Amino acid sequence: MEPDEKAIRVKPTAEERAVKSRQRLKRILDKLPASMRPHAERLMNAPGSYVFTFLLIHEVTAVAPLFGLMWLFQVTDWMPPLPEGLIEAGKEFYSKAIPQSSLPEGSESAAKLILQGATAFAIVKMILPLRVAFSLLVTPWFARRSVIPVVNRIQMVIDTLSKPKKSGIDFDKLPSRKSR
Repeated sequence: MEPDEKAIRVKPTAEERAVKSRQRLKRILDKLPASMRPHAERLMNAPGSYVFTFLLIHEVTAVAPLFGLMWLFQVTDWMPPLPEGLIEAGKEFYSKAIPQSSLPEGSESAAKLILQGATAFAIVKMILPLRVAFSLLVTPWFARRSVIPVVNRIQMVIDTLSKPKKSGIDFDKLPSRKSR
């Protein structure tokens, strides 16, 4: 008896799945406006590098302003008025981020530092749409200039180290050593 052909399912190979994915992406790419196609093609060729680059830039645009604003508030002894809800969210963040044991109890300077940090945190949260837009805008350039060349060099080193050196000696044809 021959098994029913519908009952037998052969899983596609990784290469077949990759070809199908590329075909789907190509159909999507064809629907994009002509001005966006070069950017989308670069993204298709290095998606991991672009995602990593976007996340890196996004985090840098959060951390740098956070500490920069805290420093500015400390130096100028001025803070902008913000809605109380945003300040409370910042205080909650800093109460989790800074261990209470590291701050002197009832210290005015500690309370001021937390308030400055909360204000800076609130401002960084408010500029989130600008940070995302900036990250999206800069990602292709930064990926091409820094991340992709570094990844390529690392891959080249890994490939070089994983391949045996060609010395002209065929080790398979050497006489085997007999055990005693």
